[in-house]
Amino acid sequence: MNAEVKCRDRMGSTTLLTSTQVNTINFYEVELNECVQCEFNFINTGKFNFSYQAELSGPKFLLQYLDFTPTDNSVDVGQSEPASLSFQPYQKCVLKGLELKIKISHGPTFICNVVGCAVSPAVHFSFTSHNFGTCFIYQAGMPPYKQNLVVTNREETSMSLDCLYTNTPHVEVNFSVDVIKPGKTLEIPITFYPREAINYRELIPFEINGLSQQTVEIKGKGTEMKLLVLDPANRIVKLGAVLPGQVVKKTVSLVNNSLAQLTFNHSIMFSIPELQEAKVITVEPFHSITMKPKEVCKLEITFAPKKRVPPFSEEVFMEWMGLLRPLFLLSGCCQALEISLDQEHLPFGPVVYQTQATRRILMMNTGDVGARFKWDVKKLKPHFTISPEEGYITSGTEIALEVTYHPTEIGKESLYKNILCFIQGGSPLCLTLSGICVGPPVVKEASRHCLKWAKSRSGEFQLPSALQAHTDYPALKPFQPDLEPAPHL
Repeated sequence: MNAEVKCRDRMGSTTLLTSTQVNTINFYEVELNECVQCEFNFINTGKFNFSYQAELSGPKFLLQYLDFTPTDNSVDVGQSEPASLSFQPYQKCVLKGLELKIKISHGPTFICNVVGCAVSPAVHFSFTSHNFGTCFIYQAGMPPYKQNLVVTNREETSMSLDCLYTNTPHVEVNFSVDVIKPGKTLEIPITFYPREAINYRELIPFEINGLSQQTVEIKGKGTEMKLLVLDPANRIVKLGAVLPGQVVKKTVSLVNNSLAQLTFNHSIMFSIPELQEAKVITVEPFHSITMKPKEVCKLEITFAPKKRVPPFSEEVFMEWMGLLRPLFLLSGCCQALEISLDQEHLPFGPVVYQTQATRRILMMNTGDVGARFKWDVKKLKPHFTISPEEGYITSGTEIALEVTYHPTEIGKESLYKNILCFIQGGSPLCLTLSGICVGPPVVKEASRHCLKWAKSRSGEFQLPSALQAHTDYPALKPFQPDLEPAPHL
């Protein structure tokens, strides 16, 4: 029987099978799940039709990956019929001890050894399992927990990679199908968002070249953040009412009741400017505090004011992962004198000789305690007086002071700098006074008679309307020249 059997392997090489010796069919390396075929062609070169039967033998666990189709067929004279042997492995294996026997009816028998192996793609995953460990429950504004999976293509050809995982609220894979060139790597971020205080486990399947899969396991645990003041009574830290220069120290203990290590900073946003000055209130430690679960940390709070601080109540926060959480409250004050004048320079301007001008200033006590005050009246003489010269001003009140300028020398300018007012238990106040003495205006003879007449009619001295128009002068006291009674008009 004239029958020919040709085999074309996966590499494109065609071999004419011989019945006198054992033939070899080589699949070489086949990726998992990949289906590779060797093509057979049965040719009838004789004068009679023939049929054939094909049979595979060998280990059963290997036979499950091989298939010869069709296993039997007939070939007419001068015709040819195709057949194929396929290999589709699902696990790594080496084809060994496998035999393909092809029997031609009333003709020869062809024996073939089947060899090859199944391999996984030469792709490397930086990890196939990752445990995020115990993480704090995610809140908006927190940086997420993230780990990059690095995939490297060690093949000599490009390979496609796809992620078959559907994102969940607690695990996200930021990746879509991509092609990795030979020798190149690809970073795939995997983000963990624990939403509850429970254990998490997710399996993330990646598909390689549309054939094989690699599964990556992701685990983690959620926990609540619990940083507390150890003694609830210390939720309000009372620094008390102190005096300038005094130093008060308090201790507050914090405990980490979380199941995870905690690193945080303290934050205080002072609402009054007196506390914003350096070293008025300090908290130690303040930055980069790391506490293990159940660990206790002692904080030392120092209040060292140098001047008056009004009563305050300020919150101390923990700054953690971009979030602020209140821890405890600081309250206190620094009681001190705070007495001032509403103006420190009082100009009188021109004042007529032998008259006097009076102006008012205010002394204000905005502090917490009252105090006695006393002016250095010797420095005011002879041109100024102040009333009252001394007294007591209580907290939260103000006193009106009258300063009088009574010049005694025409043309002389008076400038009294830094007149002191001594304050009991505090720094003295300073007041600068100034003024100039001017002579009376010159009055014509006609006006002289008018003045006489005006005085005789009213018994009081009145300035003519022309002089009354001079509003530059402060309040004047009457000036009485030696005038004769005016004749009756």
